[in-house]
Amino acid sequence: MNLFIFLTSKNPTTLLKKIFENSFKYTHLWVNGEKLTELYSIIKPSDYNRILCLQTNSEIIHYLNDNIPEKTPLVIYGELREDLNQLSLKEISTRIRSCIERYINDEVYLRDLLYDFFTKFIIVLIAEGNVKIISDHIGYYPLFYYSTGDLVIYSNIKRNIWIAGASPLTELDHYPKPFIPSTLIEESINEEAVVEKLEELLTKAVLKQLPENAKIGVMFSGGLDSLIITKLLMKINKSFNNEIMLITAGLEDSKDIRNVRSLSSLLNLQVTEALFTIEDVARILPEILLTIERYDTLNVSLAIPEYFALKKASENKLQAVFTGQGADELFYGYHKYVEALRNGLNIREIRDQDFLTLSIRNLEREMKLAFKFNLELKYPYLDRELISYANTIPDNYKLKPVNDGFASKYILRLLGQRLSIPVDSVAGKVAMQYGSGAMKALRKISYTVLKDSFIQYKITEFLKKLYIEVLEKHGYK
Repeated sequence: MNLFIFLTSKNPTTLLKKIFENSFKYTHLWVNGEKLTELYSIIKPSDYNRILCLQTNSEIIHYLNDNIPEKTPLVIYGELREDLNQLSLKEISTRIRSCIERYINDEVYLRDLLYDFFTKFIIVLIAEGNVKIISDHIGYYPLFYYSTGDLVIYSNIKRNIWIAGASPLTELDHYPKPFIPSTLIEESINEEAVVEKLEELLTKAVLKQLPENAKIGVMFSGGLDSLIITKLLMKINKSFNNEIMLITAGLEDSKDIRNVRSLSSLLNLQVTEALFTIEDVARILPEILLTIERYDTLNVSLAIPEYFALKKASENKLQAVFTGQGADELFYGYHKYVEALRNGLNIREIRDQDFLTLSIRNLEREMKLAFKFNLELKYPYLDRELISYANTIPDNYKLKPVNDGFASKYILRLLGQRLSIPVDSVAGKVAMQYGSGAMKALRKISYTVLKDSFIQYKITEFLKKLYIEVLEKHGYK
Protein backbone atom coordinates (compact mmCIF):
# COMPACT_ATOMS: atom_id res chain seq x y z
CA MET A 1 0.00 0.00 0.00
CA ASN A 2 1.30 3.44 -0.89
CA LEU A 3 0.44 6.86 0.39
CA PHE A 4 0.82 10.08 -1.57
CA ILE A 5 1.43 13.09 0.63
CA PHE A 6 1.16 16.57 -0.77
CA LEU A 7 2.35 19.15 1.75
CA THR A 8 2.33 22.93 1.79
CA SER A 9 2.84 25.71 4.33
CA LYS A 10 5.17 25.87 7.30
CA ASN A 11 2.81 26.12 10.26
CA PRO A 12 3.64 23.29 12.70
CA THR A 13 1.15 20.64 13.74
CA THR A 14 1.51 17.15 15.16
CA LEU A 15 -0.35 15.46 12.31
CA LEU A 16 2.53 14.39 10.09
CA LYS A 17 4.24 12.55 12.93
CA LYS A 18 1.03 10.64 13.60
CA ILE A 19 0.69 9.66 9.95
CA PHE A 20 4.31 8.48 9.78
CA GLU A 21 3.70 6.22 12.77
CA ASN A 22 1.36 4.18 10.56
CA SER A 23 2.82 1.38 8.44
CA PHE A 24 2.69 3.02 5.01
CA LYS A 25 5.31 3.38 2.31
CA TYR A 26 5.62 7.04 1.28
CA THR A 27 6.32 8.29 -2.22
CA HIS A 28 5.82 11.45 -4.27
CA LEU A 29 6.32 14.05 -1.59
CA TRP A 30 5.96 17.79 -2.11
CA VAL A 31 6.81 20.24 0.67
CA ASN A 32 6.25 23.95 0.13
CA GLY A 33 6.43 23.59 -3.64
CA GLU A 34 9.54 21.42 -3.70
CA LYS A 35 9.48 17.75 -4.68
CA LEU A 36 11.45 15.55 -2.31
CA THR A 37 12.89 12.12 -3.01
CA GLU A 38 14.08 11.31 0.51
CA LEU A 39 12.02 11.05 3.66
CA TYR A 40 14.75 12.11 6.09
CA SER A 41 14.39 15.77 5.11
CA ILE A 42 10.85 15.99 6.50
CA ILE A 43 10.97 13.53 9.40
CA LYS A 44 11.58 16.14 12.06
CA PRO A 45 9.56 17.76 14.85
CA SER A 46 8.00 20.38 12.57
CA ASP A 47 4.98 19.34 10.55
CA TYR A 48 2.73 21.09 8.02
CA ASN A 49 -0.79 22.41 8.00
CA ARG A 50 -2.06 21.36 4.58
CA ILE A 51 -1.88 17.70 3.67
CA LEU A 52 -3.25 15.60 0.84
CA CYS A 53 -3.31 11.82 1.21
CA LEU A 54 -4.09 9.58 -1.77
CA GLN A 55 -3.66 5.82 -1.53
CA THR A 56 -3.23 3.63 -4.58
CA ASN A 57 -1.91 0.23 -5.63
CA SER A 58 -1.23 1.29 -9.22
CA GLU A 59 2.33 1.14 -10.49
CA ILE A 60 1.26 3.24 -13.48
CA ILE A 61 0.12 6.03 -11.17
CA HIS A 62 3.44 5.84 -9.34
CA TYR A 63 5.21 6.24 -12.68
CA LEU A 64 3.08 9.21 -13.73
CA ASN A 65 3.72 10.99 -10.44
CA ASP A 66 7.43 10.37 -10.81
CA ASN A 67 7.55 11.72 -14.36
CA ILE A 68 4.83 14.33 -14.89
CA PRO A 69 5.43 17.01 -12.22
CA GLU A 70 8.28 19.36 -13.10
CA LYS A 71 7.39 23.02 -12.72
CA THR A 72 4.02 22.57 -10.99
CA PRO A 73 3.58 20.84 -7.62
CA LEU A 74 0.88 18.27 -8.20
CA VAL A 75 -0.36 14.78 -7.45
CA ILE A 76 -2.17 12.90 -10.22
CA TYR A 77 -4.41 9.90 -9.62
CA GLY A 78 -6.61 7.95 -11.99
CA GLU A 79 -6.96 5.17 -14.55
CA LEU A 80 -5.42 5.42 -18.00
CA ARG A 81 -7.50 4.57 -21.04
CA GLU A 82 -6.74 1.09 -22.32
CA ASP A 83 -6.93 2.21 -25.97
CA LEU A 84 -3.66 4.17 -25.59
CA ASN A 85 -1.53 1.04 -25.88
CA GLN A 86 0.16 2.41 -29.00
CA LEU A 87 1.86 5.02 -26.77
CA SER A 88 4.59 4.39 -24.22
CA LEU A 89 4.16 5.58 -20.63
CA LYS A 90 6.96 8.06 -21.26
CA GLU A 91 5.08 9.56 -24.23
CA ILE A 92 1.85 9.69 -22.23
CA SER A 93 3.61 11.38 -19.32
CA THR A 94 5.18 13.97 -21.60
CA ARG A 95 1.84 14.82 -23.23
CA ILE A 96 -0.02 15.06 -19.92
CA ARG A 97 2.72 17.29 -18.48
CA SER A 98 2.49 19.58 -21.50
CA CYS A 99 -1.30 19.86 -21.16
CA ILE A 100 -1.14 20.66 -17.46
CA GLU A 101 1.61 23.24 -17.69
CA ARG A 102 0.06 24.95 -20.71
CA TYR A 103 -3.57 25.05 -19.55
CA ILE A 104 -3.24 25.10 -15.79
CA ASN A 105 -5.38 28.24 -15.59
CA ASP A 106 -8.12 26.95 -17.90
CA GLU A 107 -9.72 24.23 -15.81
CA VAL A 108 -12.57 23.41 -18.21
CA TYR A 109 -10.33 22.98 -21.25
CA LEU A 110 -7.69 21.08 -19.26
CA ARG A 111 -10.36 18.64 -18.04
CA ASP A 112 -11.45 17.98 -21.62
CA LEU A 113 -7.84 17.29 -22.64
CA LEU A 114 -7.31 14.88 -19.76
CA TYR A 115 -10.16 12.70 -21.06
CA ASP A 116 -7.83 11.89 -23.98
CA PHE A 117 -5.68 9.99 -21.46
CA PHE A 118 -7.90 8.90 -18.57
CA THR A 119 -11.26 7.20 -18.02
CA LYS A 120 -11.35 8.61 -14.49
CA PHE A 121 -8.96 10.99 -12.78
CA ILE A 122 -8.28 13.60 -10.13
CA ILE A 123 -5.42 16.07 -10.09
CA VAL A 124 -4.54 18.17 -7.06
CA LEU A 125 -2.07 20.97 -7.68
CA ILE A 126 -0.88 24.32 -6.43
CA ALA A 127 -1.42 27.21 -8.81
CA GLU A 128 -0.54 30.74 -7.73
CA GLY A 129 -0.35 29.60 -4.12
CA ASN A 130 -3.82 28.01 -4.08
CA VAL A 131 -4.84 24.36 -4.00
CA LYS A 132 -6.77 23.44 -7.15
CA ILE A 133 -8.66 20.17 -7.67
CA ILE A 134 -9.54 19.05 -11.20
CA SER A 135 -11.46 15.83 -11.72
CA ASP A 136 -13.66 13.83 -14.05
CA HIS A 137 -17.40 14.46 -14.32
CA ILE A 138 -18.45 11.72 -11.89
CA GLY A 139 -15.99 12.47 -9.11
CA TYR A 140 -14.84 8.85 -8.95
CA TYR A 141 -12.18 9.70 -6.36
CA PRO A 142 -13.80 11.82 -3.63
CA LEU A 143 -11.34 13.63 -1.40
CA PHE A 144 -12.74 13.99 2.09
CA TYR A 145 -11.97 17.30 3.69
CA TYR A 146 -11.31 18.26 7.30
CA SER A 147 -10.30 21.59 8.77
CA THR A 148 -9.57 22.55 12.35
CA GLY A 149 -7.60 25.60 13.33
CA ASP A 150 -4.65 25.94 10.96
CA LEU A 151 -4.89 22.33 9.80
CA VAL A 152 -6.44 21.34 6.46
CA ILE A 153 -6.33 17.72 5.31
CA TYR A 154 -7.70 16.03 2.17
CA SER A 155 -7.79 12.25 1.88
CA ASN A 156 -9.55 9.57 -0.15
CA ILE A 157 -9.34 7.32 2.93
CA LYS A 158 -11.19 8.66 5.96
CA ARG A 159 -8.86 6.95 8.42
CA ASN A 160 -6.13 9.47 7.57
CA ILE A 161 -8.51 12.21 8.67
CA TRP A 162 -9.50 10.38 11.83
CA ILE A 163 -5.80 10.34 12.75
CA ALA A 164 -5.92 14.12 12.52
CA GLY A 165 -8.64 14.24 15.17
CA ALA A 166 -11.93 14.12 13.27
CA SER A 167 -14.62 11.91 14.80
CA PRO A 168 -15.31 8.74 12.76
CA LEU A 169 -19.03 9.38 13.30
CA THR A 170 -18.89 12.88 11.79
CA GLU A 171 -20.04 13.36 8.19
CA LEU A 172 -17.17 14.82 6.17
CA ASP A 173 -17.46 17.22 3.30
CA HIS A 174 -15.75 16.14 0.10
CA TYR A 175 -14.23 17.43 -3.12
CA PRO A 176 -14.50 17.55 -6.06
CA LYS A 177 -18.15 18.20 -6.81
CA PRO A 178 -19.45 16.09 -9.76
CA PHE A 179 -21.19 17.69 -12.71
CA ILE A 180 -23.47 16.62 -15.57
CA PRO A 181 -21.65 16.57 -18.95
CA SER A 182 -22.92 19.13 -21.46
CA THR A 183 -25.54 17.93 -23.91
CA LEU A 184 -26.37 18.89 -27.48
CA ILE A 185 -30.04 18.17 -28.19
CA GLU A 186 -30.66 16.44 -31.51
CA GLU A 187 -33.46 17.76 -33.70
CA SER A 188 -34.83 14.41 -34.84
CA ILE A 189 -34.56 11.00 -33.26
CA ASN A 190 -36.06 7.51 -33.67
CA GLU A 191 -35.82 4.26 -31.74
CA GLU A 192 -33.71 2.37 -34.26
CA ALA A 193 -31.16 5.18 -34.51
CA VAL A 194 -30.97 5.51 -30.72
CA VAL A 195 -30.37 1.79 -30.20
CA GLU A 196 -27.66 1.79 -32.85
CA LYS A 197 -25.96 4.82 -31.30
CA LEU A 198 -26.17 3.33 -27.81
CA GLU A 199 -24.45 0.16 -28.98
CA GLU A 200 -21.75 2.22 -30.68
CA LEU A 201 -21.06 4.38 -27.60
CA LEU A 202 -21.23 1.52 -25.09
CA THR A 203 -18.84 -0.49 -27.26
CA LYS A 204 -16.50 2.48 -27.38
CA ALA A 205 -16.77 2.89 -23.60
CA VAL A 206 -15.87 -0.77 -23.07
CA LEU A 207 -12.90 -0.47 -25.45
CA LYS A 208 -11.54 2.50 -23.50
CA GLN A 209 -11.50 0.34 -20.37
CA LEU A 210 -10.67 -3.14 -21.71
CA PRO A 211 -7.11 -4.40 -21.23
CA GLU A 212 -5.52 -6.88 -23.62
CA ASN A 213 -4.40 -10.41 -22.70
CA ALA A 214 -5.82 -10.10 -19.21
CA LYS A 215 -8.17 -11.90 -16.87
CA ILE A 216 -11.24 -9.75 -16.42
CA GLY A 217 -14.54 -10.17 -14.64
CA VAL A 218 -18.12 -8.94 -14.68
CA MET A 219 -20.21 -8.36 -11.56
CA PHE A 220 -23.05 -10.46 -12.88
CA SER A 221 -26.45 -10.58 -11.21
CA GLY A 222 -28.41 -11.68 -14.27
CA GLY A 223 -29.89 -8.21 -14.70
CA LEU A 224 -30.18 -6.39 -18.02
CA ASP A 225 -27.33 -3.95 -17.33
CA SER A 226 -24.65 -6.56 -16.65
CA LEU A 227 -26.00 -8.83 -19.42
CA ILE A 228 -25.50 -6.08 -22.01
CA ILE A 229 -21.94 -5.45 -20.81
CA THR A 230 -21.28 -9.21 -20.92
CA LYS A 231 -22.59 -9.51 -24.48
CA LEU A 232 -20.49 -6.57 -25.67
CA LEU A 233 -17.39 -7.91 -23.94
CA MET A 234 -17.80 -11.31 -25.59
CA LYS A 235 -18.32 -9.68 -28.97
CA ILE A 236 -15.25 -7.42 -28.62
CA ASN A 237 -13.08 -10.03 -26.97
CA LYS A 238 -12.57 -11.94 -30.22
CA SER A 239 -9.78 -9.43 -30.90
CA PHE A 240 -8.44 -9.15 -27.35
CA ASN A 241 -7.75 -12.70 -26.13
CA ASN A 242 -8.99 -12.01 -22.61
CA GLU A 243 -10.28 -14.56 -20.15
CA ILE A 244 -13.72 -13.37 -18.99
CA MET A 245 -15.26 -14.53 -15.72
CA LEU A 246 -18.86 -13.76 -14.74
CA ILE A 247 -19.21 -13.59 -10.95
CA THR A 248 -22.44 -13.73 -8.95
CA ALA A 249 -22.48 -13.48 -5.15
CA GLY A 250 -25.27 -14.58 -2.84
CA LEU A 251 -26.67 -17.02 -0.33
CA GLU A 252 -27.26 -20.51 -1.71
CA ASP A 253 -31.04 -20.01 -1.73
CA SER A 254 -30.99 -16.37 -2.85
CA LYS A 255 -33.01 -15.07 -5.80
CA ASP A 256 -29.89 -13.85 -7.64
CA ILE A 257 -28.21 -17.26 -7.51
CA ARG A 258 -31.36 -19.04 -8.67
CA ASN A 259 -31.92 -16.55 -11.49
CA VAL A 260 -28.33 -16.70 -12.70
CA ARG A 261 -28.33 -20.49 -12.74
CA SER A 262 -31.45 -20.48 -14.90
CA LEU A 263 -30.17 -17.70 -17.16
CA SER A 264 -26.70 -19.19 -17.61
CA SER A 265 -28.29 -22.40 -18.83
CA LEU A 266 -30.56 -20.48 -21.20
CA LEU A 267 -27.72 -18.38 -22.70
CA ASN A 268 -24.95 -20.97 -22.37
CA LEU A 269 -22.89 -18.74 -20.06
CA GLN A 270 -20.34 -19.96 -17.54
CA VAL A 271 -20.91 -18.19 -14.22
CA THR A 272 -18.67 -18.42 -11.15
CA GLU A 273 -20.64 -18.33 -7.92
CA ALA A 274 -19.30 -16.54 -4.84
CA LEU A 275 -21.53 -18.26 -2.33
CA PHE A 276 -21.61 -17.11 1.27
CA THR A 277 -23.47 -18.11 4.41
CA ILE A 278 -24.97 -16.01 7.20
CA GLU A 279 -22.04 -17.15 9.35
CA ASP A 280 -19.62 -15.88 6.69
CA VAL A 281 -21.31 -12.47 6.75
CA ALA A 282 -21.09 -12.27 10.55
CA ARG A 283 -17.39 -13.12 10.37
CA ILE A 284 -16.38 -10.53 7.78
CA LEU A 285 -18.69 -7.67 8.85
CA PRO A 286 -16.00 -5.93 10.93
CA GLU A 287 -13.64 -6.06 7.96
CA ILE A 288 -16.29 -4.60 5.65
CA LEU A 289 -17.11 -1.77 8.06
CA LEU A 290 -13.45 -0.78 8.38
CA THR A 291 -12.94 -0.99 4.63
CA ILE A 292 -15.94 1.09 3.49
CA GLU A 293 -15.72 3.40 6.53
CA ARG A 294 -19.51 3.48 6.83
CA TYR A 295 -22.13 1.71 8.91
CA ASP A 296 -25.49 2.68 7.33
CA THR A 297 -27.67 -0.29 6.43
CA LEU A 298 -27.85 0.40 2.68
CA ASN A 299 -24.10 0.69 2.10
CA VAL A 300 -23.29 -2.30 4.29
CA SER A 301 -25.96 -4.52 2.69
CA LEU A 302 -24.63 -3.65 -0.78
CA ALA A 303 -21.02 -4.11 0.32
CA ILE A 304 -21.62 -7.71 1.42
CA PRO A 305 -22.19 -9.30 -2.04
CA GLU A 306 -19.63 -6.89 -3.55
CA TYR A 307 -17.04 -8.04 -1.00
CA PHE A 308 -17.54 -11.73 -1.78
CA ALA A 309 -17.65 -11.16 -5.55
CA LEU A 310 -14.42 -9.12 -5.53
CA LYS A 311 -12.76 -11.58 -3.17
CA LYS A 312 -13.59 -14.35 -5.66
CA ALA A 313 -12.17 -12.19 -8.47
CA SER A 314 -8.96 -11.66 -6.51
CA GLU A 315 -8.63 -15.36 -5.70
CA ASN A 316 -8.86 -16.06 -9.42
CA LYS A 317 -6.17 -13.42 -10.13
CA LEU A 318 -8.42 -11.14 -12.16
CA GLN A 319 -7.07 -7.69 -12.98
CA ALA A 320 -10.27 -5.76 -13.58
CA VAL A 321 -14.01 -6.16 -13.01
CA PHE A 322 -16.76 -4.53 -15.09
CA THR A 323 -20.01 -3.39 -13.47
CA GLY A 324 -23.38 -2.10 -14.68
CA GLN A 325 -23.33 0.84 -12.29
CA GLY A 326 -24.99 3.96 -13.69
CA ALA A 327 -27.50 2.32 -16.03
CA ASP A 328 -30.41 2.76 -13.61
CA GLU A 329 -29.77 6.50 -13.44
CA LEU A 330 -29.18 6.92 -17.18
CA PHE A 331 -32.26 4.97 -18.29
CA TYR A 332 -34.66 5.45 -15.36
CA GLY A 333 -34.41 1.98 -13.88
CA TYR A 334 -35.46 2.89 -10.34
CA HIS A 335 -39.12 2.69 -9.35
CA LYS A 336 -38.94 6.20 -7.90
CA TYR A 337 -38.66 7.58 -11.43
CA VAL A 338 -41.98 5.98 -12.32
CA GLU A 339 -43.56 7.48 -9.21
CA ALA A 340 -42.07 10.89 -10.02
CA LEU A 341 -43.55 10.78 -13.50
CA ARG A 342 -46.97 9.76 -12.18
CA ASN A 343 -46.90 12.61 -9.66
CA GLY A 344 -45.94 15.22 -12.23
CA LEU A 345 -42.45 15.84 -10.79
CA ASN A 346 -39.44 16.88 -12.83
CA ILE A 347 -37.88 13.49 -13.45
CA ARG A 348 -34.69 14.91 -14.97
CA GLU A 349 -33.97 17.02 -11.91
CA ILE A 350 -34.36 13.94 -9.72
CA ARG A 351 -32.13 11.90 -12.03
CA ASP A 352 -29.49 14.67 -12.15
CA GLN A 353 -29.36 14.76 -8.36
CA ASP A 354 -28.86 10.99 -8.33
CA PHE A 355 -25.92 11.39 -10.70
CA LEU A 356 -24.38 14.16 -8.61
CA THR A 357 -24.46 11.92 -5.51
CA LEU A 358 -23.52 8.66 -7.24
CA SER A 359 -19.87 8.85 -6.23
CA ILE A 360 -20.62 9.14 -2.52
CA ARG A 361 -23.64 6.81 -2.58
CA ASN A 362 -22.02 3.92 -4.43
CA LEU A 363 -18.64 4.42 -6.09
CA GLU A 364 -16.76 5.32 -2.92
CA ARG A 365 -17.82 2.04 -1.32
CA GLU A 366 -17.16 -0.06 -4.40
CA MET A 367 -13.73 1.36 -5.10
CA LYS A 368 -12.60 0.97 -1.49
CA LEU A 369 -13.55 -2.71 -1.68
CA ALA A 370 -11.78 -3.05 -5.05
CA PHE A 371 -8.70 -1.33 -3.61
CA LYS A 372 -8.64 -3.86 -0.79
CA PHE A 373 -8.44 -6.70 -3.30
CA ASN A 374 -6.06 -4.86 -5.65
CA LEU A 375 -8.63 -4.69 -8.47
CA GLU A 376 -9.74 -1.99 -10.89
CA LEU A 377 -13.47 -1.47 -11.38
CA LYS A 378 -14.71 -0.54 -14.85
CA TYR A 379 -17.84 1.55 -15.39
CA PRO A 380 -18.85 1.67 -19.08
CA TYR A 381 -22.27 3.22 -18.39
CA LEU A 382 -20.57 6.20 -16.73
CA ASP A 383 -18.53 7.09 -19.80
CA ARG A 384 -18.76 10.83 -20.47
CA GLU A 385 -19.72 10.49 -24.14
CA LEU A 386 -22.41 7.93 -23.34
CA ILE A 387 -23.92 10.12 -20.59
CA SER A 388 -23.94 13.16 -22.88
CA TYR A 389 -25.77 11.21 -25.57
CA ALA A 390 -28.18 9.47 -23.17
CA ASN A 391 -29.27 12.89 -21.92
CA THR A 392 -30.57 13.67 -25.42
CA ILE A 393 -32.85 10.62 -25.47
CA PRO A 394 -36.51 11.53 -24.82
CA ASP A 395 -37.92 10.42 -21.48
CA ASN A 396 -40.62 8.33 -23.17
CA TYR A 397 -37.86 6.19 -24.72
CA LYS A 398 -36.66 5.37 -21.20
CA LEU A 399 -40.02 5.06 -19.45
CA LYS A 400 -42.37 3.81 -22.16
CA PRO A 401 -46.09 4.13 -21.42
CA VAL A 402 -47.55 0.61 -21.60
CA ASN A 403 -51.24 -0.03 -20.80
CA ASP A 404 -51.70 1.48 -17.33
CA GLY A 405 -48.02 1.55 -16.43
CA PHE A 406 -44.52 2.18 -17.73
CA ALA A 407 -41.79 -0.06 -19.15
CA SER A 408 -38.60 1.10 -17.41
CA LYS A 409 -35.30 1.22 -19.32
CA TYR A 410 -37.29 0.65 -22.50
CA ILE A 411 -34.58 1.76 -24.94
CA LEU A 412 -31.98 -0.31 -23.10
CA ARG A 413 -34.25 -3.33 -23.44
CA LEU A 414 -34.34 -2.75 -27.19
CA LEU A 415 -30.53 -2.77 -27.16
CA GLY A 416 -30.69 -6.03 -25.21
CA GLN A 417 -32.91 -7.54 -27.90
CA ARG A 418 -30.50 -6.34 -30.57
CA LEU A 419 -27.76 -8.26 -28.69
CA SER A 420 -29.94 -11.42 -28.56
CA ILE A 421 -30.75 -11.10 -24.86
CA PRO A 422 -34.14 -12.55 -23.86
CA VAL A 423 -35.15 -9.37 -22.02
CA ASP A 424 -38.37 -10.88 -20.65
CA SER A 425 -36.29 -13.31 -18.62
CA VAL A 426 -34.65 -10.48 -16.65
CA ALA A 427 -37.83 -8.50 -15.94
CA GLY A 428 -38.09 -9.61 -12.31
CA LYS A 429 -34.65 -8.48 -11.11
CA VAL A 430 -34.62 -7.02 -7.58
CA ALA A 431 -32.07 -4.78 -5.84
CA MET A 432 -28.77 -6.50 -5.09
CA GLN A 433 -29.02 -6.28 -1.30
CA TYR A 434 -32.25 -8.29 -1.48
CA GLY A 435 -31.52 -10.50 -4.47
CA SER A 436 -28.21 -11.68 -2.99
CA GLY A 437 -29.69 -12.39 0.45
CA ALA A 438 -27.40 -9.85 2.12
CA MET A 439 -30.29 -8.03 3.82
CA LYS A 440 -31.68 -11.33 5.04
CA ALA A 441 -28.30 -12.14 6.58
CA LEU A 442 -28.03 -8.72 8.25
CA ARG A 443 -31.50 -9.05 9.74
CA LYS A 444 -30.78 -12.44 11.23
CA ILE A 445 -27.39 -11.42 12.64
CA SER A 446 -28.62 -8.15 14.15
CA TYR A 447 -31.80 -9.67 15.60
CA THR A 448 -29.73 -12.40 17.23
CA VAL A 449 -27.28 -9.93 18.81
CA LEU A 450 -29.80 -7.28 19.90
CA LYS A 451 -32.71 -9.39 21.11
CA ASP A 452 -34.24 -6.73 23.33
CA SER A 453 -34.33 -3.84 20.83
CA PHE A 454 -37.29 -2.60 18.84
CA ILE A 455 -37.34 -4.62 15.60
CA GLN A 456 -37.28 -1.63 13.24
CA TYR A 457 -34.09 -0.30 14.81
CA LYS A 458 -32.14 -3.51 15.18
CA ILE A 459 -30.01 -3.45 12.02
CA THR A 460 -29.06 0.24 12.35
CA GLU A 461 -28.38 -0.10 16.05
CA PHE A 462 -26.34 -3.26 15.59
CA LEU A 463 -24.18 -1.87 12.76
CA LYS A 464 -23.42 1.38 14.58
CA LYS A 465 -22.46 -0.49 17.74
CA LEU A 466 -20.23 -2.89 15.80
CA TYR A 467 -18.68 -0.01 13.82
CA ILE A 468 -17.69 1.82 17.01
CA GLU A 469 -16.20 -1.38 18.44
CA VAL A 470 -14.17 -2.00 15.27
CA LEU A 471 -12.84 1.57 15.20
CA GLU A 472 -11.85 1.48 18.87
CA LYS A 473 -10.08 -1.83 18.31
CA HIS A 474 -7.98 -0.21 15.57
CA GLY A 475 -7.25 2.92 17.58
CA TYR A 476 -9.80 5.31 16.01
CA LYS A 477 -12.03 7.10 18.53
